Amino acid sequence: MPIIDTSINYFKVQTGTVKVGTPTQGATTTLTPTTSQFRYDDYGLLTLGNGRDSQLANPDSDNDKILKVGDTITLTSTNHVFGIPGPTEKIDVILKGAGTFTSTQMGGTTTRIVMLGERIVGTGKEQYVIFPNADAPHSFIGNLSSTLSIRNAGYDTANSKIVTSDNAALICYLQGTQIAADRGYVAVEDLREGDMVVCRFGGLRPIRWIGRQNFAGRRAAGKEAIRFAPGSIADGMPRQPLFVSPGHTMLVGETLVLADDLVNGITITREEPRAEWSYFQLDLGVHDLVLANGTWSESFADCGSFRDDFDNADDFRARFPDHVAPDAPILCAERPTGGPALHAAISHTARRALDVQGQVAPGRLEGRIEGVAAPCRVKGWAVDADHRGKPVMLDVLLDGKVIGQTIACAPRKEAGDHGRLNFVFDGSGKLTTHELLRLVVRRAEDGQAVAPLPSAAMGQLQGHLDFINDACRLEGWARDKSRPGEPVMLEAVLGEEILATFLASQRRHDLEKADLGDVAFALNVGRALSMAEMEAVEVRRMSDRAVLRRSDRTRMAFTAAGDKAA
Repeated sequence: MPIIDTSINYFKVQTGTVKVGTPTQGATTTLTPTTSQFRYDDYGLLTLGNGRDSQLANPDSDNDKILKVGDTITLTSTNHVFGIPGPTEKIDVILKGAGTFTSTQMGGTTTRIVMLGERIVGTGKEQYVIFPNADAPHSFIGNLSSTLSIRNAGYDTANSKIVTSDNAALICYLQGTQIAADRGYVAVEDLREGDMVVCRFGGLRPIRWIGRQNFAGRRAAGKEAIRFAPGSIADGMPRQPLFVSPGHTMLVGETLVLADDLVNGITITREEPRAEWSYFQLDLGVHDLVLANGTWSESFADCGSFRDDFDNADDFRARFPDHVAPDAPILCAERPTGGPALHAAISHTARRALDVQGQVAPGRLEGRIEGVAAPCRVKGWAVDADHRGKPVMLDVLLDGKVIGQTIACAPRKEAGDHGRLNFVFDGSGKLTTHELLRLVVRRAEDGQAVAPLPSAAMGQLQGHLDFINDACRLEGWARDKSRPGEPVMLEAVLGEEILATFLASQRRHDLEKADLGDVAFALNVGRALSMAEMEAVEVRRMSDRAVLRRSDRTRMAFTAAGDKAA
């Protein structure tokens, strides 16, 4: 499922037709929806009052966490009266666009992100306005005046933003990049269709087509290139500064990694804004890696409507009218979205960056251990408050003795994380639960420690286990009613085995709206589970073993890759 937080609000348009504009220019429609039209997600588990739990589902066949125009999404809404579920409404709609919903009520004006879906009913159509962040206005008296500006655009489910053609497929080389060809290095803008370029897996391949994207003026904002300094990936790789778009993929070791995820503020940096950016990408017919300024970097990975985001897409369609793009990209190497392989690749470039950084006075260290798990894993986040976004080398200690090192280097992309970087340490030893809880993580340079797992309070435990899969991914929320401002330390157990110890301390939109604070958890324990084991796993508070409740809304899923969990 591409939507991490599936809670939504929505309503059926009954007062007119919503217009859809161009990718950069929305078409404005004025509506006066009554409050009775709205399907609110009150997350009925939080209250025994009247409510309606609304959910959004989408298969996300290309696994890019972006809903695009033409995708089918399912809206589900179940009415609850004093905690008792009533009839369920389930609707399949086709995404027609995304935009903004500006509403005025009680004298205040608020703008929210929305999607527009369309449903065919007989010979007619019904339109639904969907609030993917479950933040529809709560007005219980009178009508609600609103203005919608809907663009023919998608929605980025991971980052809660609209995706227009200006940024959806920005996977290119900046003008001036030198590409290795059969006749030597050639500037990417001087290459032509039919030229032979050096590839990692295919030897010499001919260029089938060259995509171009130019952004100038206001369109240039947000298109800043990522700069890779010489040697930032490996010795001599690249051999001279390389500039690519943030969504471009680089090869680190044997792992493909987005350039945006490799930014470390030292050797891999984001460029300052410019008045104009000109990008080029090479379509070889298959996904491969070319030598760009001496380092391996990707060619175009065809998928869905990605090609439409190039300025000269019409040229391709004219030349290849029978071309059908695959639903999902076929990549030449692994490109993980999380887990040990991705963290190892980012750590590799971060270590190289720290080696060349030189003397920099360390600032105040912020951070926290967020979880530990057998046999010897500790994870959390850290940030140098004076050098946010730059890697932090950390020592891991048990009873005062250093047992290993790790780097806080993987960016956290939730709003409000302010440069926080994730760290994961997997030691070679086998520690008991009590030893895991005694681990200390501190900065190697000056000994400043991140916050340990806290001791938990003993008030009433509130929360719910929302999701578990066969790769032992657990999602839900928990808080101590008597001390709501402090994170709750939980443990996942299977029989007598403690699978992991972790904090309920993360953000989630619906919980934040309900004024419950940062009380969510989402973690991958790293072991495969059978269906019986999925049903038997318990999440409980560590201090008193109070079990977090399940219900018929606890979802269980099979990934077909449970034994490969990270």
